[in-house]
Amino acid sequence: MKGDFTLRGVTKPISIDVVHIGGGEDPWGGYRQGFSGSTMITLADYGVPMSLGPASETMEIILSVEGIRQ
Repeated sequence: MKGDFTLRGVTKPISIDVVHIGGGEDPWGGYRQGFSGSTMITLADYGVPMSLGPASETMEIILSVEGIRQ
């Protein structure tokens, strides 16, 4: 999945590798699909001014999406 991510007023394109979690009919007669993925960003790229050491230089973004067929 590709898109733009904004943090602290800085927008950059990101790409998240997603995997299909599952899908099927729900109890209300709809049909759902689930996807999940994650990516890492470097906080300095988004103007985060504080450094708490090497462990705080990056941040993991986790995306979980459930879609309902319309």
